[in-house]
Amino acid sequence: MKRHKLEIIGGQIDWKNFAGAERTANVNGRMQVVNAEGKRGFAAIIDPENSEVYFDDEPITDPDFGQTLANMGYRVSVRPGREEGDRPTYRLPVEVRYPDDKSDNPRYVPQMYLVKPGRKPILLDENSVHQLDEVDILKANLCITNSTSIDRNTGEERAKTWCNEAYFWINQSRISMEFEDLPEE
Repeated sequence: MKRHKLEIIGGQIDWKNFAGAERTANVNGRMQVVNAEGKRGFAAIIDPENSEVYFDDEPITDPDFGQTLANMGYRVSVRPGREEGDRPTYRLPVEVRYPDDKSDNPRYVPQMYLVKPGRKPILLDENSVHQLDEVDILKANLCITNSTSIDRNTGEERAKTWCNEAYFWINQSRISMEFEDLPEE
């Protein structure tokens, strides 16, 4: 599969697990591990009607582009609309992986930024990125690339997605903004 670049400007995310904590859920009546320990990531909402979406630098306007990605081999989760006439929601799982040896692979270290109103973006590293699990994210600008994997059960080629760069705007209360300018002890 060819390597592609997906960019989402002003998008939404879901299923965030930047800490990489193990999570279990009831799947078809059985408790299963849905997120393995150490596996960091989130789901990007593919919604060209409410955010700017670019695929290999081409603007995307098709509201069903998430289905197009699924047809290309991306692991897109499709949730039907809640009411008749509502559009389905397309979620693309995205991994956030920090290489073991950053000196050999500096270009593979994801650039993740926390953006507070009226402040310079804060670069998060593998020790601080977990903060994103604890805040209300208003919107996200994402740069996502893919690699190819083979499904062990079916043998079909699938796209695995990675976050290379991201800016996350958070909802900050007036109370917490009051303490922003205090010096650290």
